[in-house]
Amino acid sequence: MDVTQIDLWSAENLDNPWPVYKQLRDAAPAVYLEKYDLWAIARYADVRAVLKDWQGASSEHGVTVCKEHDAITVKSILDEAPPRHTELVKIFRENLSPAKLRAVTEAVEQRADALVAECVAKGEFDAVHEISRIFTVEVVSDMIGIPADEREGILRRASATFNIFGPDNDLWKTRFLHDYQALGEYIFSSFTREKLVPGGFGFSVYEALDQGRVTEEHALGMIVTYLVAAIDTTVNSIGSMIWKFAENPDQWQLLKEKPELARNAFDEGLRIEAAAFGMARVVIEDYDVDGVTIPAWSKVVPMLRSANRDERRWENPDTFDITRDAAAHVGFGFGIHTCIGRPLAQMQAQAMLKAMLKHVDSMEMTGPISIVPSNVIRGLDTLPLKVVPARVTASSIA
Repeated sequence: MDVTQIDLWSAENLDNPWPVYKQLRDAAPAVYLEKYDLWAIARYADVRAVLKDWQGASSEHGVTVCKEHDAITVKSILDEAPPRHTELVKIFRENLSPAKLRAVTEAVEQRADALVAECVAKGEFDAVHEISRIFTVEVVSDMIGIPADEREGILRRASATFNIFGPDNDLWKTRFLHDYQALGEYIFSSFTREKLVPGGFGFSVYEALDQGRVTEEHALGMIVTYLVAAIDTTVNSIGSMIWKFAENPDQWQLLKEKPELARNAFDEGLRIEAAAFGMARVVIEDYDVDGVTIPAWSKVVPMLRSANRDERRWENPDTFDITRDAAAHVGFGFGIHTCIGRPLAQMQAQAMLKAMLKHVDSMEMTGPISIVPSNVIRGLDTLPLKVVPARVTASSIA
């Protein structure tokens, strides 16, 4: 097959992207995809180089694959550049500082422990529906300050929103358009000063607005960005991590013996099953990617998920190995647009692993998994598990 004819967004390739990613990596440092008028960058070193070069490969001219969709993301932090991007990031980081996260860690761990204990008592459960989704929605909603009675349907709307970053295909038409409109209505009715809980990220954005640090056109967009990115990617990252342990019982037993590998385990889960595909950039001059010249004003897409399985960077990249130092993965992106919610996601994952180590001796899948159809986010819709309760309390994660 001529690589220029590859359709990254076909149903087959969305469900099982790994063969076509390897084709692209093996073909060239950058490959032009005719169907989408887009350059795909699939190798690890090249992905990092492009993401680091925020001036040459710019987010200011659109971060979606389809130029017609760029207007919807305008004035979000995703398509900003320094110095404005730097100022907006400061507001996020103030609310995701180590001190802020330490203050809520105990409560998050208690929530994870109670949820896992309840599921383990059943013996069999769906780890996506009954653990990763419930846990993440509640934690992130608390962090933003969304009242408990305003949380219904958050995940469905957030998940649909990611389809904007892909092409103008059926997923855009059927999953994005309806739920994005619903998300907008929900945001304008629920994310008001009167409804958001003081002390949360949402309320702090309004305080920044009063101080002149953000404009009105940025304020709601920042809350939406936090909500969509923090919920969906974390739901899928935690779900995929549990999936990989269920598939690799030897790795679970290794973690039981060496709980200090928990941080490695989360990074390795993100490496082998990165939740995010990647967002587009525009090269503003003729652009060199390891000897391949991309014409000025072309759209390029650094493929995070492909980079994380690049044989040039990772030994046995398709193997889930929690002893691997996978901290350099690009599952959260790279450069100035690295996911600012990374510390929160890591804290949630550590809390979940701590609870599972305490309550679960072993686990196995009792049925097939299913992948949620999405242009950008890869994650499970179902993960049916059967668990054996822990007989001895595992050592705690440091």
